[in-house]
Amino acid sequence: TANFNGINEGPAFSIHGEIDGSLDPETYKVTGSASATLEGDIEIPIGETGHKVLIKSGSNVTGEVEQNEPTSLGGDLEVHYVHATLGLLLAGRIQRCNINPKRGKIDLHGELELMREITEPLGETGYNLTVMPHVSMLTIDVVESHLERIGGGLTLELRKGEEAIIEGALQNADFDVDEKKFSGDLSATIKKPLRFPPPGDTRIPANISITLLEESSISGHIDQNQLETATVDLKMAIQVGAVMAEASLAGTWNLKTDEVSGRGEVHLTD
Repeated sequence: TANFNGINEGPAFSIHGEIDGSLDPETYKVTGSASATLEGDIEIPIGETGHKVLIKSGSNVTGEVEQNEPTSLGGDLEVHYVHATLGLLLAGRIQRCNINPKRGKIDLHGELELMREITEPLGETGYNLTVMPHVSMLTIDVVESHLERIGGGLTLELRKGEEAIIEGALQNADFDVDEKKFSGDLSATIKKPLRFPPPGDTRIPANISITLLEESSISGHIDQNQLETATVDLKMAIQVGAVMAEASLAGTWNLKTDEVSGRGEVHLTD
């Protein structure tokens, strides 16, 4: 077992395993290549952001040691990305990682699992954008302890209050972790059959009932948590008194006003 001081004044850690190298008989210090198990977390700050990367205890570590001081560390590592205010944000195993303990820097690239739900307002639309945990894998790139990018494919919901209205994915996504803002291509569907307009809305006569069906699709580009207009292909069940019909409508949806414009078809079913 070899004991080391923490990186950037972080907590001390140890590695337990084998070092293939030499022992200085005068100083009793070791130089060589290590293959070992990490005991204690390695904590590395990400710039001045307050975020940090944790290499978790139990990770399989390889690296170089010079005169009892680690000069580089890598291996099959259990990595946590801890956000300054959100706490544990991402977690998983990464093999493309290099730590320079002397400089207190880390480079890493890989995919990590989103560990917590994140909800932010979708501009001024009245909807909230909620990114779902444990079903989203995000690519992370850190160079010289500077976060270059977190992004990939996200599973999300659009909610009104606590109710999820729309569910789908945000593809080619980028996540600005400092501002908690998302950008990417939305591809989604109605989560469950939805009456439109909602109760109390007088935009259509009271004897007309429109239900948006789950196979309706919504697409658009979210830019820094902003999406005012989306493209829609709506499938509907319509009831006018005792008359039933099926309808489809392709067009645009203004999320701020909840109004849809477009062209469609209606087929009587009864």
